[in-house]
Amino acid sequence: MSMRRTMADPSKLLLGTGELYFNGVFVGTLGDAVTLTHTPEFAEQRGGDMLSAVRAVKTKEEVMLEASLAEFKLANLKYALGTSNAVEDGPFDMIRVEFITLNGTTPVTLGETAVTGTVKVFNTTRSVQYVVTDDYTFATNQVTRVALGDITDGQVVLVEYKVSVAAATRLVTGGACDVPVFQLDFVHKECDSSGIQLTIYRAYAATELEIPFNTRESGDFTVHNIAFKGLADTNRLPGKQLFEMIQE
Repeated sequence: MSMRRTMADPSKLLLGTGELYFNGVFVGTLGDAVTLTHTPEFAEQRGGDMLSAVRAVKTKEEVMLEASLAEFKLANLKYALGTSNAVEDGPFDMIRVEFITLNGTTPVTLGETAVTGTVKVFNTTRSVQYVVTDDYTFATNQVTRVALGDITDGQVVLVEYKVSVAAATRLVTGGACDVPVFQLDFVHKECDSSGIQLTIYRAYAATELEIPFNTRESGDFTVHNIAFKGLADTNRLPGKQLFEMIQE
């Protein structure tokens, strides 16, 4: 008996992982697998001595979307963190670390402008912190070795300081009971440029967010796993309250 092989339609193969939108605003491109899970639960009713159920009633229904964001951006991750707090614009102070060599009493200019009062000088292993005025001086953004101090001539030291970053953004969160609810749209393109669109009418972040900070040496992008759960939209008819899917 010969078997017929069914080949995949190349125009319907999925490309990439798609794009995510919250309330119609583009959030970011998703990485790795994107998984939609629809979980209904049922109660069955049997009549008399019948072995088979004669009726089934849906008692619970859940829809979940699990994905990974392929970029670290606070404006996007705020939803995964389950907060409606605004992302604040800078300037904000951020820590910088720099290794410099102190030769004689020649001043060394730092790579960025240090915020006043934030400069600290250590040996390269941070086992010793040097004392300003006794071991070094700092003025006009320059570190200078003190000849009679504990820093030896030609020594490499670690300088830690803060800089004011105008382009930085900040998100403060935690401690609130309520979570923001939003419409979630996920668009996935196919080879023929058509697409599949999934819409969860009312969604919220339902995940223990993990943010791995990987090094570039691995050759992989750092991704941030997120999951969203659908809530019923009571403004819609029963049976049409959770989500919809559209295919071109």
